[in-house]
Amino acid sequence: MKQGCLYQPPFSGDITYMIGSAGSSFMNHKHLEIEVLYCLEGNSRVVMKGQEWKIKQGELLLVLPLEEHLINSEENNDLLFVEFGESFLGQEFSFFLENDILKRKYS
Repeated sequence: MKQGCLYQPPFSGDITYMIGSAGSSFMNHKHLEIEVLYCLEGNSRVVMKGQEWKIKQGELLLVLPLEEHLINSEENNDLLFVEFGESFLGQEFSFFLENDILKRKYS
């Protein structure tokens, strides 16, 4: 995978969001959707814009559209991800593009 590449086409039609879980790491990538990462178990390290975010069980992290990020997960880790875009949020999607998010990490 090329560094920072779009790894999926934009959501459209009946596909307006994606939910999944992973226990592994992801190479540097970006996508057009907003991604919420929630740590179900263990710890993960997410790097965005040269800044490292560590999330542990019970914490979530917000990744904005087109933000290159990589995920390094420890062994015995379970990370839930939810991705949703403009086809899910409609006009409200622009809020995330036009405003600074005050807080990225929530616990």
